[in-house]
Amino acid sequence: MTPVFSALHLHSEMVSVCAFVAIEVPDGEHGSVSPKASACQQDSQEKVTEPKPSSNEGDPVSIQSQFMLHIEELLKSGRLLDAIEFCRNLCREQISISLTTYNLLLMAAARANDFVLSSLIFRELLNCHYPDSTSYSALAKSFLHVKDAETIRSFGRDFCELTFSRGATVMNRIILGFAETGQAEKALQIFEDMKYPDSKCSPDKITYNTMLAILGKSGQMQKMQDEFDSMKECGLVPDIITYNTLINSFRKQGRLDLCHILVREMVERGIEPDLLTFTALIDGFGRLGHVEKALELFDEMKRRGIRLSIYMYRSLVSVLKKSGNLQMAEKILEEMNSARPKLVTSKDFKRNK
Repeated sequence: MTPVFSALHLHSEMVSVCAFVAIEVPDGEHGSVSPKASACQQDSQEKVTEPKPSSNEGDPVSIQSQFMLHIEELLKSGRLLDAIEFCRNLCREQISISLTTYNLLLMAAARANDFVLSSLIFRELLNCHYPDSTSYSALAKSFLHVKDAETIRSFGRDFCELTFSRGATVMNRIILGFAETGQAEKALQIFEDMKYPDSKCSPDKITYNTMLAILGKSGQMQKMQDEFDSMKECGLVPDIITYNTLINSFRKQGRLDLCHILVREMVERGIEPDLLTFTALIDGFGRLGHVEKALELFDEMKRRGIRLSIYMYRSLVSVLKKSGNLQMAEKILEEMNSARPKLVTSKDFKRNK
């Protein structure tokens, strides 16, 4: 284990500010805090004081709001370590720290490119809250300037060990957070480490589905296929999300032959194609000029009673116009307008997330 992440195993309480800045780190990787400087020895020696409660001091909500404002003021003035120390003082007084506050600390650490502080804050967050998308995004952003692959792997191994009792849930969100912040390779490094036999947290179906989407989006089609095979070899059964991810990725590459194979495989496994499956296929055939096949699939959807989407109608209309079939395009457009209240829209997908 690297010196950077050995600190993650010191104890379950929030590590003191002195310990934060004393952690040994590779040159250029730590961020704004010097590994040699202790906050306890800084020239300013500014004492972190608690704000005085207002006349509503008996109101827990009011007091919590004042604490939040004080923390925000510290962060705005660039005093991240003081903000952390203030939070530690609240903990000593058994005053709970909200998820919003933890997220503010994480975002401040990310802005400082301080992945060590960010990791330690996130560790403490896990002890009392379920992280949200903001938490995972801020954690990932703190690694944007980290180039050392071993540092990423050490981070992944440490959090695998920390969170394995929860299954792969936390690691799955960490991987997604890295991918969503433009760090697909780092997400892949964490994923690869999870596959080792001695890993405390092995990939589950969601892990694989997430990685398949990441690989497909980045155009790593062979790697995506390899991981799909690996998933099945591990005994994990692909689901509709797995197949739709693969089909949509291959569709974008114009590999409709592979899309056909995947559709056949999923049906053999007892998984029926859904709206997203048909949308990918219809769009794929349409873009390649196979208009008749796209219309066949469209009719099959209606026979199956699958709720249609406005995106699919628009895609068909566009394809028909490009092929010169204006009469059919007009017919599909009229059908779309009459069925509009019943059609799936982007809002429906957002509600289902």
